[in-house]
Amino acid sequence: MTKKFTSINFHPFFPWLVISLLIVAFYYLLITYSQNIPAADDFHATLQFLLDYEYRSAYPYAKIDLLLAQHNEHRIAISRLLALFLFKLTGHIDLPIMLYIQQFFLLGLAVLLLLIFQKKLFGLSAWIYVLPVVLLFNPASYDSYLMIAGGSQSYPALFFMVLALFLLDKASETLVPWPWLGLAVLAASLATYSFGCGLTVWIGGGFLLFYQRCWKSLAVWSAAAVLFIGLYFFNYSRPITSESPLLLLVEHPFMLIKCLLVYPGTPFLVSLSAPWMTKLLVCVCFGIGVVSWIYVAYLFFTGCGRRSPLLFSLLVTSLCVGAMLALSRSNHGLSGMFTSRYRIISSLTPICMFAILVEQQIIWRRQQIRWFNAALLVLFAGAIWIYRPYLETQFLGRNQGFIAWKKHGSPTLQIQPELQQNVSATLSQCIRLGIYQPPVLDSLATR
Repeated sequence: MTKKFTSINFHPFFPWLVISLLIVAFYYLLITYSQNIPAADDFHATLQFLLDYEYRSAYPYAKIDLLLAQHNEHRIAISRLLALFLFKLTGHIDLPIMLYIQQFFLLGLAVLLLLIFQKKLFGLSAWIYVLPVVLLFNPASYDSYLMIAGGSQSYPALFFMVLALFLLDKASETLVPWPWLGLAVLAASLATYSFGCGLTVWIGGGFLLFYQRCWKSLAVWSAAAVLFIGLYFFNYSRPITSESPLLLLVEHPFMLIKCLLVYPGTPFLVSLSAPWMTKLLVCVCFGIGVVSWIYVAYLFFTGCGRRSPLLFSLLVTSLCVGAMLALSRSNHGLSGMFTSRYRIISSLTPICMFAILVEQQIIWRRQQIRWFNAALLVLFAGAIWIYRPYLETQFLGRNQGFIAWKKHGSPTLQIQPELQQNVSATLSQCIRLGIYQPPVLDSLATR
C-alpha cells in the first residue's frame, strides 16, 4: 500500500505570526543590550560633532560645514541631524533613545520592500516576506542596531536608496512624472548624505529610467547626479586608513576579486567558534556570490532584466555598493571588509535576487519557498543562539571599561588603543558641559 504525502496548509495569518516573532526577537536583543555608553565611532561621529557644533562654531556657515563634513570616507549629515534633533529636544544625548529613533528607518525600509514585493509578486503567499525580514532584522548585524555610528548611517542610506528607486518607478507609471521625479531626487540626495554607499543610488536610478525609456527624466536625473556627486567630493580628502583603488587593484587584485565575489552572500555570514566551520560558511557565501554575479550578467546581457526593471535596478545598486566596498576596504581582508554593519547593506542583493527569481517564475512552487524559508528560520535561530553570548560579553566589557575609565582614568573605553587619549578628552568635555549624561556607576556594576 502506498502512502500519500500531502502538504501542510497553514492559516493565512500564520506567516505573519512567524514574521512578527522574528521582529520581536530582534527588538528583544536591542532593548536588552542597548547601553548609554559610547563605543568606537560614536565618540567622533556623534559626541565630537555635538561638542564642535555647540561650542566651537559660532557662525551659521561653520555649523553647516560641520554637518556636511567628512567622516572617514562618508558624509553623514542625516546621522548628525538626528543627534542634533535629540540634543535640542532633551538638552543632552541619550544613546539608547538614539538607537530606538534610528529603528524607524529600518522599519520604513522593511515596509518599502514589502510594498515592492506586494506590487511585483501580487497574489503569492505571505511566506515570501520571510527573507527580507530575516536579513533586515539580522542578529548578526549588531554594529548597526547597537551602535549609533552604525545604524544611524546605514539604515537611512538604505531607506532613502530604496525610496528613491520606488518613487522613480512611480514616476514612470504616471502621466505627470515631475512631482515623483523631484521627490526621488530629494530621496537620492538624502541617501548620498547618509552614508557613502548612498552614492550608488544614482547608478541604479539611471538603469531604471534607461530600461523604462524615460529619456527626459533620465536627463534630469543625470544632471542631479552630477550636481550631488560633485558636491559630495568637493573638498574631499582620502582618509589615511583607505588605500587608493588603483593601488588596491595592483597590490591586492585577488583579495579584491574575492571580496567582490563573496559580497552577495555576506548577509548569511555568522561567526562560528570552530575555524573550519567559518571557512566552510565563507565557501558557501562564495558560492552564493558566484551564482549571483553570473545570474546578474545573464539578466543584463540577455535583456531579461527589463522584465523586472525596479528589482533589477535595486540589485544593480546593491552590487555597486559591493564594488565600492571592495575598492575601498579589500586591503582589510574579508573580516575587515564585512564587519557586521556592512551585512545589513549587502542584504539588498539576496532580497532582490530572490524577488526576481520568484517574479520570473524560476522559484515559484509553494514547496520550494517553504523549504527555503525553513532554512532561513534555522539560520535566524542559529544567529540568536551564537550571538547572544557574544552580545552579553560585549555588554559587560563595555560596562567594566567605562567604570574603570570613570573611576581611575584607565584607557579602557571601547576604541582603538591609539585613540584612547583623544576620545577620553572628548568624553570628559561632553560630560562636563552636559552634552552627555553618563549612567550611574552603581547601576552599571549591578548590571
